[in-house]
Amino acid sequence: MPVTGNNPTHKNLSIRFSTDGFSFCANGNRKSVPFTKPDTWFRRCMAIALCEPALWEQYDTVNIDIDDNPYALVPSAMFNENECTSIIKFNHPGISLRHYTIHTDNMDGFDITNIYTINTELYNFIQTNFPYATISHISTSLIAEALMHSKKSNTTQAWCIPSEKHMITVVADCGNLLLTNRFSLLNDTDAAYYIGAIFNQYNLSQTETYLYVKGENPSIIEKLKKYVSNTITVE
Repeated sequence: MPVTGNNPTHKNLSIRFSTDGFSFCANGNRKSVPFTKPDTWFRRCMAIALCEPALWEQYDTVNIDIDDNPYALVPSAMFNENECTSIIKFNHPGISLRHYTIHTDNMDGFDITNIYTINTELYNFIQTNFPYATISHISTSLIAEALMHSKKSNTTQAWCIPSEKHMITVVADCGNLLLTNRFSLLNDTDAAYYIGAIFNQYNLSQTETYLYVKGENPSIIEKLKKYVSNTITVE
């Protein structure tokens, strides 16, 4: 969950709707509710949101992250809004979009548009209860941060956000995107396996390359630290 609300005179709310759990950060105060079983239709997430008094205060800004599959990236210069459905179906064959709304995020400065789906019931819930919220896919902020950070340091870096049942990964090289993917996890060892495979595929040094880990999953973070020396946790 992104850290917001450092200025007490400016009230900020960040919410994360995920099939793996529900979390929010209201002016620096965080709460996370992980799920043992996937909340495929986000109904448990919506029920929890309705019962959290902190979410219904007045905020200057509200940011909502959607953590769900699928998503697809295209160069912004080639982006055509009329082709969103075909792009999603091309990248995720067999997907049914019957119960989904397509949304897009632009990554300013990197010529990338992220096309992703939001469960329509969840989308209507957000529009009704948080009409002024900024909606984005959780991968968008991760990719943008990785690109900016690697460009500034002129290095190749790996980034990831692990949750209970899946992990989004990014490899950025001096501001260029080499890889992004979303992996399903059965346990903490799976996270280490996928990161190891990525490091091997891109010839990244496990002792010299930095791995930046976001999120609140301490067991996975500790597992990753055993295999990648420069594992850094970031908020």
